[in-house]
Amino acid sequence: MPVHIPTYLPLREAAEKYRVDPDVLTRAVRDGKIKAVRINGGFALAEGEVKDFAERRRTVEELRRKYAHLAGQEISVPQAARKYGIASKNLWDWATAGYITILDNRKWSRKLDERDVAVIAELRRMGVLRQGRSLARVLAL
Repeated sequence: MPVHIPTYLPLREAAEKYRVDPDVLTRAVRDGKIKAVRINGGFALAEGEVKDFAERRRTVEELRRKYAHLAGQEISVPQAARKYGIASKNLWDWATAGYITILDNRKWSRKLDERDVAVIAELRRMGVLRQGRSLARVLAL
């Protein structure tokens, strides 16, 4: 079986090629979201991971623009579950993890930002977010 050796790019080159701010890539490397090696005091990044990271980032940004009209609109967890077909427990877990903005956290009146829910629902429909793939990995931005 052939061994696949990933291609590595210097940080600046990766940033230019995939149009991602170098500071964003540096943070992603430090957070362990992109594989990298240190060379001459700088980083060389795994090109395939940078490409995936940049594509996910663009997809999420496009969806946030698409659903901008829903930003700040409150939707209860049960309403969001029904409307978007996502289990209430998943919605609340993602909200408490910071992936969905919580607009009201009173015990009997928990409200989420509908734009965040709509973005996640769209990612699921697109197949970007599927069983076995963590939301943290998809939204590793």
